[in-house]
Amino acid sequence: MKEFFRTLFACLVALFLAGAMWMFMFFVVLGTVLSLEEPRPEVPDGAVLVFDTTVNLVDKPVAEDEQMLSMLFDSGEPSRMQLRQVVDAIDAAAKDDRISAILLHGNFMPMDLGTGYPSIIEVRRALERFRESGKPIIAYLVGPSMQDHLVASVADRIIMDPMGVIDVAGLSAEVAYMGGTLEKIGVGIQIARAGEYKSAGEAFKERHMSPQEREQITALLGDIWKQWLAEVGRSRGLPPEQLQKIVDERGVLSFEPARELGFVDEGLGLAELIEDLKETYGESDDEETFRQVSMFNYLTVRRHERRERRSAPVVAVVYAEGQIVDGESSGAYLGGDSLARTLRAIGSRDDVAAVVLRVNSPGGSAIASEVIRRELERLHEDVPIVVSMGMVAASGGYWISTESDHIFAESSTITGSIGVIAILPDIQKLGEKIDLNFETVRTGEHAGIFSIVEPRSEASLAVIQSLVDETYEKFKTLVSEGRGIELEQVEAIAGGRVWSGEDALERGLVDEIGGLREAVAHAAKLAELDEYRVLEWPQPKDFLERLRERIKDSANPIAGKGPAGELRRYLEDGRRAMEALNDPGHAYALMPQVLRVR
Repeated sequence: MKEFFRTLFACLVALFLAGAMWMFMFFVVLGTVLSLEEPRPEVPDGAVLVFDTTVNLVDKPVAEDEQMLSMLFDSGEPSRMQLRQVVDAIDAAAKDDRISAILLHGNFMPMDLGTGYPSIIEVRRALERFRESGKPIIAYLVGPSMQDHLVASVADRIIMDPMGVIDVAGLSAEVAYMGGTLEKIGVGIQIARAGEYKSAGEAFKERHMSPQEREQITALLGDIWKQWLAEVGRSRGLPPEQLQKIVDERGVLSFEPARELGFVDEGLGLAELIEDLKETYGESDDEETFRQVSMFNYLTVRRHERRERRSAPVVAVVYAEGQIVDGESSGAYLGGDSLARTLRAIGSRDDVAAVVLRVNSPGGSAIASEVIRRELERLHEDVPIVVSMGMVAASGGYWISTESDHIFAESSTITGSIGVIAILPDIQKLGEKIDLNFETVRTGEHAGIFSIVEPRSEASLAVIQSLVDETYEKFKTLVSEGRGIELEQVEAIAGGRVWSGEDALERGLVDEIGGLREAVAHAAKLAELDEYRVLEWPQPKDFLERLRERIKDSANPIAGKGPAGELRRYLEDGRRAMEALNDPGHAYALMPQVLRVR
């Protein structure tokens, strides 16, 4: 027995030393790679700018070494590019004598995984400006989605693989209802809300969609669809009525019908496409392909070539992205204290002349939203503030947008949702199922009002409802004062109703249709700046911190693809939504969470 333990101990020590040696070698190799100076890519004369759209276009800045981490940890997810950099690069390419054309290929990620319609519209507008320079755009399609064709339709030549298909089936919105599931496992949900359309809690309590929820989602989807018909129809010379007829009658098109109906111009395989481009734009140095530069390399070249004046005034772009929670930011959550601290730091700088708040948030904690708004209010005393709304700036996302001089949104932005809700789970029946009993001793009628061990009494629910109503009145007052709208008018457009950017413009909730580019230009105009530089907050985390996160994430073997991955995402959405309910007063300015548009 003694010999056995000696041998076991020796094996454990050997395993430990082997693991330590492998970890040491990993960091040695990593350090060596990081210490090597990466060769700077070049842009050959007459190059085609190749934009592989299989990317996740994000708002926040992306670190230059992001691609290295993606190579080390292949998670199956697409690489990330910052939307503002991509739009700026396309605008720069229009004036760059070295760039002769743009080639689009690949597939944008579905909205629930990444890039949304507002971002795609910004890219589309940049491509339209590129075409005005007289340089051509070529799009190569294999299995494009509705999003892909929205961008590709702007091209001078749309080339399709003869074996490809085009999805023109229209848009659908999916909402997962977990009320029955939670009831089966013994979790009860009580809700106090202010606003007829405030439906954020429905997914946890109900089995089916309410008429109010169906009404607002139908209107929202209709506005996005109307924009798709108008934009694609304008680019391809197809009236919206004709497009709608094709959608209703056909849905999915193979190459020949797609060409006959005007969705594509010609059919080529990939090898044929490369030969075609070599004849038009010349061969590259290796003679295997045409003269080109990838969008990623062009962004790298742009970073090295750009020389902004250090002394120029600053337009600060601040990203408010994620569900708003009380406390600090973490992962997909936007912490009220974290963003407030960032805003205070910006306010202490003498060179900041204007601020653009880029909002991409469904809202969340009412207290955290007010913490952010108050910090914006202090900042607003010294500099103009312009809001740029991304895919969603609703509920708490709209709350923080009220402290501004001007609000930009895209037509397909989801905004509004001016309402408040309290979502109150309890596990009493779950406890009974597993023979877990809770006994409570109280010193007051409402003691333990926010406990999850048992349902709230009618009296306690009335107390919570009064808090929700009070927060709702505060929300409506902020909108009235911030937007210069009479309170009675706010009542008519509040009620928790979500609006598209187009509908919000008609109702005075936003000032103008436009993206981040337009918001920055308007902020500079309000600050009366002839020359300025743009700085962004927050900046990417340092390499080692992101490396630690990747190592942690790589422990999850699920790639997130296919039906299993989709089911996991639905369940993960629900888990995250419940996890983020950390408002001390349990009042939430939060729009519906488990909504997917495709």
